[in-house]
Amino acid sequence: MEVRLLKIPFLTLGFILLMGSLSPANSSSLIIHDQESVTRPQRIDIVGQLHRNSLGGALWYSLPLIHEGFIKELNDSFHLELGVITSYILLTDHYAAFFGIPAVGVRWDFHLTQEWTLFAISKVGWMLGLTRNPEYPLYPYPSLGAYWQTQNGLNLRLETSHEGLAQVGISLPF
Repeated sequence: MEVRLLKIPFLTLGFILLMGSLSPANSSSLIIHDQESVTRPQRIDIVGQLHRNSLGGALWYSLPLIHEGFIKELNDSFHLELGVITSYILLTDHYAAFFGIPAVGVRWDFHLTQEWTLFAISKVGWMLGLTRNPEYPLYPYPSLGAYWQTQNGLNLRLETSHEGLAQVGISLPF
């Protein structure tokens, strides 16, 4: 059962990469190796979530910490990301709970083209039971995903985490 749950995030990331590779021939060229200096904006992300046993949403604030990233040869950047997850979790066939999870962590972005950015996230949260208290409130939150820039800085955010399935939302610069 656990092996099957671990496959879901990797299949989702594979799908994201496949969709990026199917873009038309006249799309932007790769910028992953660009060396020019770039200033990244702060962002607000609003995301809907569907996991293996829950449904919810999240609100994230992203603050760029290292605009030009860690790896000199790559077009990457490093961000502090903090926010809150709300989740309605089905615990058994006859019982469910509603949780609020404030979380903080880091996001490492890899800017492939003008339109596509892949990212990896490592966060930790604290589950606050709104209908019951969780047995283990510390909540690790690793995830993988992609941003697709549509127009005027508006991005579509696609993400998958250790919980599985998908998170989809919008990202707004300010």
